[in-house]
Amino acid sequence: MATKKKNKKGKDNKKSKKKLIIIIVILSIIVLSLLGVIGFLVYRNSLENKTTGSDWSDIYYKFLKEQNKSKQANYPFNGKAEVSFVKTKNTEDPMMLVKSDRDCSDGKTKCEEYNIFGIEDDSVKFIQGDSAEKAEVKLYYNIEKKDYKYYLHLENENGFDYYFSLDTMKYDFDNYNVEKEAKKRGITDFDSKEFKDLYDEISKKKDSDTSRDVINLPVTEQKVEQKTLDGKVLEYDKIDELIVDTNVEPEYINYKKDMDVIKLRQEVVDEVDECKNIDDLLNKSIKKIVKEQIDLIEKVKQDIENAKNEIKADEEKKAKEAEAALYAKGLTVGSHNLKFGNYTTSNQIGPDGGQLYGTITLKPNGKFHIKTNFEQSSGETRNIDEDGTYTVGTAINSFDEQDAIKFTTNSGYKFTYFVTDNYMNSQWIIYKYSGN
Repeated sequence: MATKKKNKKGKDNKKSKKKLIIIIVILSIIVLSLLGVIGFLVYRNSLENKTTGSDWSDIYYKFLKEQNKSKQANYPFNGKAEVSFVKTKNTEDPMMLVKSDRDCSDGKTKCEEYNIFGIEDDSVKFIQGDSAEKAEVKLYYNIEKKDYKYYLHLENENGFDYYFSLDTMKYDFDNYNVEKEAKKRGITDFDSKEFKDLYDEISKKKDSDTSRDVINLPVTEQKVEQKTLDGKVLEYDKIDELIVDTNVEPEYINYKKDMDVIKLRQEVVDEVDECKNIDDLLNKSIKKIVKEQIDLIEKVKQDIENAKNEIKADEEKKAKEAEAALYAKGLTVGSHNLKFGNYTTSNQIGPDGGQLYGTITLKPNGKFHIKTNFEQSSGETRNIDEDGTYTVGTAINSFDEQDAIKFTTNSGYKFTYFVTDNYMNSQWIIYKYSGN
């Protein structure tokens, strides 16, 4: 019996040891798992808060991370968007572009929207937002300023065509910020008349600021067209003589609300590498594109100028031919005929009433020029040298009705001369044809 009890006790001890080992193993696994989880979380937290490569990108990354985690994220960070960073020549830190889709104001059409952000006092500030049926940011060459700049291009089917340089957006934010100025003046109610008046005041100053780089072409000015003498049409887009599209666009990262923060950070890190100074982007290929486009537009402009000159020369030739035909036909006044050209008289001043002496140039189409002296009945004389118009008909000469021309100068002076072939005369003075 003692032996059996002893064996039973030994078996119980073995079972206890096995249970203890199992418990130790399980506890070890749990501890190791916890350590692994803690280690992973520590590593993840360390990676999540690790620098993205620069001070400015860290500021933007912090802002995006806060928006990503926030339950009350503002548009466009409450859904999907494309995010890019762009270095401009006139801003200390790159600007952040956020591109998204939304309904246009008509509630039917889909619009593309850009919201532009900058850094001020180590925090992200909203600079400007614009939307259109087609919206894009590209690098352009400004021909007049001879400089490369990023422009936001907005375009609608109704002909709206607008180019806004990112440098000017930041310039407007710094110099024409209505909300900042309102705070300075103690205006807190943005629906008040004071705020509206301030908005109008600043808008007026901004619109008159010629240093702003904004291109807004009316529909009627967006194309330049010219017909050639043989009926062909030469044309080009007006914008192409102002700026040249280099086909360089920013690289974008895909942002999505509640996306993995580590992935978001890596996207920002990758984007920092793509964010380069404009001068570093200007390779031979881009400069070649710009030169070829400028040369092409200059050639078309020269062709248009040549076409205008050809048409003008043709019109002048036809006008001269038509005028020659009119001169050859002459002017019919009743039963008499007058040649077009100069009619002169001597310097004799007739007695009594006012008299004219000098030269009258009779032209086709009812026009004339007079360069002569005029004596009033008072004996005072003055010179006349001006154009005028005439009509043909009849007038009473003493008691007879005769063929006559009635003249009126541009200043309103009126006089009448009777007509015989290639003569014009009054009672006291005669104008005789003297040639062209």
